[in-house]
Amino acid sequence: MASLFTQEIHLSKRHEEILSQRLMLLQKMKNKFGDENTERASLLQATETASRRNL
Repeated sequence: MASLFTQEIHLSKRHEEILSQRLMLLQKMKNKFGDENTERASLLQATETASRRNL
């Protein structure tokens, strides 16, 4: 019985580690996509400005 309890504790700790790693990965992805969207918006604005200038 103690062995099952020990396994449960180990699995619970591992589960918390995995959730923590997942949260960090999701945050990195959010930051990366946010940076890409900001860059994309900046390029779009520059393109629109250049188009107006060329008219």
